[in-house]
Amino acid sequence: MNRLPLFLVTLVAAFCAVGCTAALGPGYSIDKQEIEVHFLPAPEPTIHIDATYHLRNDGIRPLKLLELRLPGRRRFHFADPSVEWDGRAVTLDVSPDNRRNSILKMADPWMVSDKHTLKLSVEYKPAAADEHNFSFAADAFFLPSEGWSPQLMPARGAFAKGGIPPEKWQLTIRVPQDFLVHASGEKPKKSKSDGEQIVRYRQRLKDGYPFVIAGRYVSSKFKADPDTVTLWSRVKQNTDALRQSAQGLASAMKAYDGMFGKRVENSRDLWLVECPVVENCFSTTASYFSGFINEPGTKPTA
Repeated sequence: MNRLPLFLVTLVAAFCAVGCTAALGPGYSIDKQEIEVHFLPAPEPTIHIDATYHLRNDGIRPLKLLELRLPGRRRFHFADPSVEWDGRAVTLDVSPDNRRNSILKMADPWMVSDKHTLKLSVEYKPAAADEHNFSFAADAFFLPSEGWSPQLMPARGAFAKGGIPPEKWQLTIRVPQDFLVHASGEKPKKSKSDGEQIVRYRQRLKDGYPFVIAGRYVSSKFKADPDTVTLWSRVKQNTDALRQSAQGLASAMKAYDGMFGKRVENSRDLWLVECPVVENCFSTTASYFSGFINEPGTKPTA
């Protein structure tokens, strides 16, 4: 009498095992991606972003469009990006469902198992005097860990998927040779070409959204047991004052560890980096908390 329920349980388990490997809805995978950040200091400081995605339809049906989210114009100053699908220039339409998103409509349906290459390019310029967008200087720039590169969205439909980066991918940074570079990821590889420094970081899915900061900084490093504190400033600072700041930061982090739990072992390095510009270092919109504690009209500091 117990054989039938056992058979049903086995059948359900087998079905679930197949469902974990087979697509249940429309979607695609990013088999490979590369993002390059190229900083040009003259004639006008410019951050050029090239993002290349190698895509594969691994869903249950052909796709007629691809939805993506470009950087917000309220945060970044840039012209319309260029978009290529398999090397051919294409245009984007505004999504009727969400004006923050853009739609790439396929000339031909994207068939199941077919592979395509999407390339997106955008150039950031410093904010104008009357703007409050994210900004940077001719000798330093900062890309925060959100929103500066395009984001691919999942396909539409029940059990849809897509837009998730691969487990590992490469972030390439091209800057003048005398720049210091710090970014997310691991195992940076450095080289030089045509008067530029090229730094390649291996990004992992668990690292989250990448960040980049680079410029003509003066670097100071201090041991504040158990942490190592690195401070980058635009000009040389008083060593004793920096050491006190480093120890103060380490003490604060120790208090946070005691309150919220210890950090993972690979987070023992702490960084303090001066903003490339005092105003508009992060974005236009101040947090509710900063608005609450600051006096009206208060300007941000570095």
